[in-house]
Amino acid sequence: MSGSLIEAASFVPLEVLCCLQRAGGQGVPDRMNKRCRLAKIRRIQKENSPRVLDLFAGCGGFSLGFSAAGFEIVGAIELDPLAALSHALNFCKGATPRRLQAHAKSRDITRVEPEDFVRELGPVRVTDVVDVIIGGPLF
Repeated sequence: MSGSLIEAASFVPLEVLCCLQRAGGQGVPDRMNKRCRLAKIRRIQKENSPRVLDLFAGCGGFSLGFSAAGFEIVGAIELDPLAALSHALNFCKGATPRRLQAHAKSRDITRVEPEDFVRELGPVRVTDVVDVIIGGPLF
């Protein structure tokens, strides 16, 4: 992502992350301390692929746009079983069978605990797995 926002942010990574979080209505989580935020920015700068979680994902229309822009789609929450499976098949090419199965599982967003969801995706901390949350609810 040459010339991207991520590269431009290298001189003030903490301020950029906080501004993006506020612009997205996320605020700056109290549990996410300065060291953690800086580590996240360094990882994004190094890998050049922020990680996305798609809520109300359907088969992945929003995910497709973010993927085309260079983001990594790490998971989705979708209630409809066929749409969840379609999303997994669209965005988990080359994934392990375990990861594909976890991604394809339909979930009710009102009953999903973040820690449980992240545990299903892989052995990482909640603060490390997702950088961007997107979603397209029906209402």
